Amino acid sequence: MADAVHAGASDAEFDSVLPDVQPGPSGAVLRQLGEAMERVGRVADTIDQIPGQADPKDLNGSIEPATSEIGQIVAALNDQVGRLRHDFGQIGDGTALARAGISETLERLAALTDRIGAWADAQEGVPAARALTARQKELVAATFVEIKPIAPEAGNLFYGRLFELDPTLRHLFTGDMAKQAQKLMQVIGVAVASLDRLDELLPKVRELGRRHKRYGVEPHHYETMGEALLWTLANALGDRVFNGEVARAWTVVYGLLSGAMKDAAAAADDVVPAAAHGSYGFLPADVELVQRSFEQVKPIAAAAGKMFYQRLFELDPATRSLFSGDMDVQARKLTAMIATAVTGLGKPDRIVGAVRDLGRRHMAYGVFDHQYETMGQALLWTLEQCLGNEFTPDVRDAWSSVYTRLAEIMRTAA
Repeated sequence: MADAVHAGASDAEFDSVLPDVQPGPSGAVLRQLGEAMERVGRVADTIDQIPGQADPKDLNGSIEPATSEIGQIVAALNDQVGRLRHDFGQIGDGTALARAGISETLERLAALTDRIGAWADAQEGVPAARALTARQKELVAATFVEIKPIAPEAGNLFYGRLFELDPTLRHLFTGDMAKQAQKLMQVIGVAVASLDRLDELLPKVRELGRRHKRYGVEPHHYETMGEALLWTLANALGDRVFNGEVARAWTVVYGLLSGAMKDAAAAADDVVPAAAHGSYGFLPADVELVQRSFEQVKPIAAAAGKMFYQRLFELDPATRSLFSGDMDVQARKLTAMIATAVTGLGKPDRIVGAVRDLGRRHMAYGVFDHQYETMGQALLWTLEQCLGNEFTPDVRDAWSSVYTRLAEIMRTAA
């Protein structure tokens, strides 16, 4: 049957796999199904002729209409098969064969598209973005629309799968994971909406790559994140929506964006992961955001300190036993210590000794490693309450990065 489709099947050949066409709605649908398969055959013939064209631009111009045509056929076929199942069960074998033929044609089309993109890039030296077709952008955008209503659940699915694939990544996240999942989906949404404006999107993606390096993300982690992303999409959308063509589209998009992030991280020689042999450094952008936003907290520092401890004890009542003195005094000490650390971020070698000493004292007080995560959550919550709308995602990221590095230094010293 597949050969018949690829060669442009005749009526007799269609009759061999489709039940007899009966009068009525079902018969009309079957005729539409046969017509759709004939279209597949014609498109397949067109595709087979494409490699003979010499100019990569001509290749791209030929493949786009074929890709669009196939997409329309599959959409129509899915609708027709669904309607037929309501009418009679014997259509199952015929539709299965029809779908198999179209699936094989889709695979041929995808493979040819990949070859064309690679050949064109090699010949002209164009960026990898050229491999991203209009059809792939359309598929990614359309399927993300279906994800939006379940974005929080999808974000949680992603991180759950990510930590299953690589448990060592869990320590990179110190804040509220529900909010982290929400932020992830927002970032993906912005990227998907900007695929037609890569000149605007890629600089932001590269900056994110430099941030990720600062957080301790290594090149091989991107492969794991990509695997977690595709798994999440497959589980959230189901096989009917997340088919082979959609999976390839998301793979191309993720490869483009993650490649830009990795390249930017590799070029950022001045950004040294804090986990590397106890070294210490900050992104200038993080330093600026933290220092500028803390200026707004200073006038209410005493109240901020009290809010921090109140939230800390709500999150982990066991930490209350670590403090035996006047909590108002303790709150003032906390904000004074934060002020010193924030001021010294530009020259971390001047504060790292004091940070290590604090870590050793925390160990003596009975602070456990997991409680640094709780303290980080309480700190971010406090800043959000104090700064309100000024506590933007970028400001949150900067504070989270700074706290993660400080906490890591303290834990290592302890």
